[in-house]
Amino acid sequence: YRCQDCFLAQLTCADCLVRTHVHSPLHRIQKWYDGHWTRSSLCVLGLTVRLGHHDLSPCSSPHRYDAPITVLHTNGFHDVSVVFCGCALHGSDLLKRNQLLRAGWFLATQDKPQTAFTFEVLELFHQVTSVSGFSAHQFHSALQNVTDNSGTTHVPKCYDDLGHCTRYYRHLQMLKRGARAHDPSGIAATPKGELALQCPVCPIPKVNLPPDWQACTEKLWLFTLFLAIDANFRLKLKDRGISKDPELGSGWAYFVEHQSYLEEIKKRQDVPLETSDCDSNHRAIERAHIKSHNGYTVTGVGAVICGRHGLIRPNGIGDLQVGERYVNMDYIFLSSIVNAAVGTILISYDIACQWSKNLTNRVKDFADTFAAHFFLFILIFVIPKFHLPAHGNKCQAPYSLNYREGCGRLDGEGIERGWAHLGLYSSSHKEKTAANRHDSMDDLIGSWNWRKIKEMAKSLLTKFNTAKAGYAKQTATFAAISEATTAAKVAEWTLMLSEWQKDPHTAPNPFEEPDDTESQEFVRRAVAQQEEIERMQGTMIEVDDVSPGTFLDRGINLEIQILKFNAKFAEDKPRPGSSLAGVFGERKTALLRKIAAWRQLQFSHMPGIQAIIGPDDAVTEDTDDLDLQPITLKLLLPSHLSRVPDPNSTRSDRDKCTSQNLCAKEESLRIGHCNAALTGLRRAIRVKINIFKAKEANVRGQRDGTRAGGVLAQYQEKISVAASIYRLSHSALQALNPGGSWVASLKPLRTEDCRGPQLQDQDDDHGTTAHRHRQRTLGEGQFHSSWIWSSGKDHSEAGDEAMMRVDWVKAYSRQKRWEEETLLLVEEMRRFLAYCDWKAGWWMQRSTKDVEYAQRTEVPREVRAGLDAYCEKQSRMWKTMAKQGAHLWSGTLHGYNVECPWIDKYLSEEERVTQEEVLATPGTEIEPEELD
Repeated sequence: YRCQDCFLAQLTCADCLVRTHVHSPLHRIQKWYDGHWTRSSLCVLGLTVRLGHHDLSPCSSPHRYDAPITVLHTNGFHDVSVVFCGCALHGSDLLKRNQLLRAGWFLATQDKPQTAFTFEVLELFHQVTSVSGFSAHQFHSALQNVTDNSGTTHVPKCYDDLGHCTRYYRHLQMLKRGARAHDPSGIAATPKGELALQCPVCPIPKVNLPPDWQACTEKLWLFTLFLAIDANFRLKLKDRGISKDPELGSGWAYFVEHQSYLEEIKKRQDVPLETSDCDSNHRAIERAHIKSHNGYTVTGVGAVICGRHGLIRPNGIGDLQVGERYVNMDYIFLSSIVNAAVGTILISYDIACQWSKNLTNRVKDFADTFAAHFFLFILIFVIPKFHLPAHGNKCQAPYSLNYREGCGRLDGEGIERGWAHLGLYSSSHKEKTAANRHDSMDDLIGSWNWRKIKEMAKSLLTKFNTAKAGYAKQTATFAAISEATTAAKVAEWTLMLSEWQKDPHTAPNPFEEPDDTESQEFVRRAVAQQEEIERMQGTMIEVDDVSPGTFLDRGINLEIQILKFNAKFAEDKPRPGSSLAGVFGERKTALLRKIAAWRQLQFSHMPGIQAIIGPDDAVTEDTDDLDLQPITLKLLLPSHLSRVPDPNSTRSDRDKCTSQNLCAKEESLRIGHCNAALTGLRRAIRVKINIFKAKEANVRGQRDGTRAGGVLAQYQEKISVAASIYRLSHSALQALNPGGSWVASLKPLRTEDCRGPQLQDQDDDHGTTAHRHRQRTLGEGQFHSSWIWSSGKDHSEAGDEAMMRVDWVKAYSRQKRWEEETLLLVEEMRRFLAYCDWKAGWWMQRSTKDVEYAQRTEVPREVRAGLDAYCEKQSRMWKTMAKQGAHLWSGTLHGYNVECPWIDKYLSEEERVTQEEVLATPGTEIEPEELD
């Protein structure tokens, strides 16, 4: 015989093998038989596990099962002969379940257990499924294969038992980590949200905020609670007709208390939908009652998370019955802020412009005990950065995270990253019972939150370094732009921006660019009005609520995105295997997926296009394996199709796949894109000229000159991109209607056309000063202005000033957001350490050794010892996290001369002396370039 699990196992006989494996009954054994090794077991060889006796001595009153029990371990299935103790004096020691649990085996049934799982296999499944999306069925199958993968040996099926045991095991772990074993009131008294892991750096008064935080009026924005709200419609639940399965702890962690939630929703089933006045592509509200839910009791979930760090809030997630209705999202939001005690809450939501309108009135309909605290907060509503461009113009500035004060570099999209994690489990969760699904998701969300907490120290440091580098870069850009204008204008624009921050919905918008009646947005509205008439006449067909004009506009925008991607790719030249290559790979994947979705619309709006699409222009959503190359496919819009009939046909490709109406709409949209590109081109040229002149007049020294040159390079890139976009749309117009009315105002754009309107503006040309003077003729007799300054409207001095104002306030806002980010991150570092200290003390208060807060002193001595040991372990863990975070940050913070006296207590005397020497050395602040 030989053992597969012993280290350097020797060949031995059966008796010796049994004797040496008394403490290892779950090792795998092989027997040499008929010229090869065959599977055997310790049970077959006569090993009996004697429970209840630590010295494994025989019991005077043993209870033996007639058949072995099945034990699942990390190395497979095992049959084990077990003898239970019947001679114990204490009643609890006689219970078979207690004897199995003390051996580290989790029994599948309370009475007469026939199946057990080792703690090791349950923990392995717990960890594997929390990071990989493995289902219990997959894990069970893997254990069966480990036991015997030939199919010639019977392996018992314990799938149902595995599902039950893992569910109970995860719940017990959650209770243990929530200190419910230390509470004399017991498990049943668990408060709502008590088992959820809080974000350590979100502001929590009396935990991680200074005692006088409300008195710091100038810094109150630092104590804003950032939240993000969203819905996910992949996390569904099938209607299986099973309603008797109870939740193990409804409302104790992340899901709202289910019964109260359903009762509140039922009261408001007949509330009419609010009319949306947003020019947005999002239709979450209008489609709330028409979401497909046949065969499903739950069509998705809504959630509220910590907006800056991605942790799901306690009681911050709930089921959606039919779509993303306001009543569901209102309840989940109110439930998530029940224990909040800050002054200001910033809420990021992709439909915040509509959801926020009557929120106060809707909240009044909820019970006072549930919603009264809502009226104590100042609420700020914003839209996530990725979703904002899909909204209309009136939403762009008031709901922008780039422009609102106090937002830092928040993008509002953190909740989408959480959905990506939970989406792995959507297929298995929709098959569970409602209660099992909630219990499982509570555990998975807890795993997600804990992963965020573990990585928070490193994450904050990475973000801080990025923020300092970004702030330095944007400060240089802002300084270069400010030097190109007057102090009076700066004061005027600063006042305008300040007034707008106080009332962003009605005050004059400093970010609004000069109105151009031939702008892109005007053309879009004109096309939309035309389509509304066609819809009323019944001559237009929408596909998935997408009109032909919207379809074309999306296609043109995708074409522009491809152009920008290829231009950036050619500029950066990423090396295969580098981090930059990974970034480009992700961007390319995302862009190709958008193109694939748009291509499906194209098959309906341009029937017959499938026959024209060649292999080079085909795209699928399966874009995992990508070559690091530019995107070369063509979208095959009407302008891309030939007007010349094929030799074997009387009709051209354009006639086969499009209509004259569709071509006319593309022509209108292309004219809008040309005019918008010209506006952007003129604006970039003007600003570049002003910055160049300011650089020549004011900038001295290599460092400042290099930074100003970098700003000029940025605007030169903007000029190149705007020119490329113009040429792209101009070529399309040439193909669509070469003799159209647009020809008079939209001319071919040459490189030499991209220059300023005045002779003195030509000093911005490339080359040395002497070279520029040699190329210039005397006087203005030979000078003529480029045609771009006579095309369109509003390139007067007032228009130029407005363009300059927009650039200035945007540059100012970028600088301020990076500055806010650095301040927020330093404050969050302090909060993290404060929370860890508080949590360490919180655990020690639950120890029976604590004189003031001693709990459960009535339990037996060995139980108290276990409770106290767990308190010590948890307290030590949080203290270690604080110390490691402080050591990780201290060098960087002191290197930037950041005042952080709160970090000194975590450093040794030698480390503090070293930091003081660094601070005493002049010129030791880290430069952003060193971060590379």
